[in-house]
Amino acid sequence: MLLTQLQKLTSFVSGEAKILEARPSKLDEAVMDLIEKGTILDGEIPNPEGDSEAVEEKMQRIIGEFKNGILEKESLNIAAYYFTAPGLNLGWYSKRLILSLISRVIHQSRYRSTVRNLVYGYIQFFDANSRATSAIARFLVQHQEKLNRRWRARVSKFEMLDHSNLLNHISGEVVKELPLNFFDHVMALPRSFDASNLKLLSLRRSCEQLARLDQGRGLHDQFLDAYVSGAGLQRNAASYLLEPIIAWFKASGELDSPLKERVQSLVLNSFGDPRMQGGTNSWPPLYQDEDGRRRRGCQDELIRWLTKDTLRLFFKAIKKTADTSGSDSAALRHWPQRQAFWERYLDQGYIDQAWVVLGSRVSQQLESLSSTDGLEVIKYGQFAMADNAAIIMRIGESATVVEWSHNGAVWVCPNSHAAAPKMFSTQIYEDNELRSPKNDTRVSRITHDVNHSWRPKLDTAIHDLTGIRLKDRHHAAFTTRR
Repeated sequence: MLLTQLQKLTSFVSGEAKILEARPSKLDEAVMDLIEKGTILDGEIPNPEGDSEAVEEKMQRIIGEFKNGILEKESLNIAAYYFTAPGLNLGWYSKRLILSLISRVIHQSRYRSTVRNLVYGYIQFFDANSRATSAIARFLVQHQEKLNRRWRARVSKFEMLDHSNLLNHISGEVVKELPLNFFDHVMALPRSFDASNLKLLSLRRSCEQLARLDQGRGLHDQFLDAYVSGAGLQRNAASYLLEPIIAWFKASGELDSPLKERVQSLVLNSFGDPRMQGGTNSWPPLYQDEDGRRRRGCQDELIRWLTKDTLRLFFKAIKKTADTSGSDSAALRHWPQRQAFWERYLDQGYIDQAWVVLGSRVSQQLESLSSTDGLEVIKYGQFAMADNAAIIMRIGESATVVEWSHNGAVWVCPNSHAAAPKMFSTQIYEDNELRSPKNDTRVSRITHDVNHSWRPKLDTAIHDLTGIRLKDRHHAAFTTRR
């Protein structure tokens, strides 16, 4: 009934729906309902047949029937749909047989759905480098007049059978049509193809194009609005999009932007913090990443962001404590020079990981932090000492440092030292876990003296373990950022 009503309201001209008469609100509801139920628009798409082995087994059975002269429409539709599916060991003889049978019956109106299933499979399993994809594209070029008017117009308007250039064409349209969702509002591709290779590969390439564009134009946020934020970052889409989205910031170097904070929050809320126990494996496998290197690279980049934001969280918590404790607070007296010191290591890329441990009174100060800081998603440990806080840092490949916000000597030890505190623990840290062990020659314990001689001593202790020398060795004129 809904389809009949929409047909009365709509005239399709050159593949674009032009509304003749309708109340906009009712029509919008009808269109969105049909988009959600894509199979109403385009006929039945074969149901998933399980894993690739199950699909191949069914296809071999169907091809065996074809060889024995048994030709059923449902079987031919399935064969047409899975013609381009990857990983099926059908062989070119079987594929030629399928196309030959389709050619034989294509002029019969009852087999028009078979031609559409070729298009459905072409979209679902699209691979510009596949011989099967190329064969289907050539076949459909010769027989596209057998498609219904809607699909014929769509295939023509969006040059869908130019398979070698299709991803570039569609991805360019995706960027050009922002802030609209190109697939929903321009191409009107049924939602049945949300997880199709054509859509996901096109979106991936669109992300790669966006990496070369100025983030100030707002297109990156519009892309997230149109394709990600509504339903969150789904695992299947993330497999294709996570790597190129994270690459936006490798290209631009803008790690303090609201866009980066948005992406960071999106990833953390969708898949968790890779620093935490089990966090690494909670991420989906990435596209063309059999050995997991791409995923580890993305996680390493996110950890780099989190390290910087963890220090920001620590700095802000201390400043908040100082602001609310008066001009003679311990935090205000002791912290500014320490912050400036560690910002040098952070800015030069030497702090690989960081974990903040906050006492209860210090953590209470975080409740008033604005969500625009992007720090509300940053995890931290709990400290048994209510009025103090510490930060544990891994510097280079071999040094662990524990620094204090208020009273406490900074200390440095090898990562392998038994006293090196655990990072990313959700258990409450006791005071003795974060204090330096006594009379241990492998540990450098340095008191923050008022003359600031601790700074060159601490630089030396870190250098002795890591070989790191900062580009600036001058300690006289530190200034703390606001």
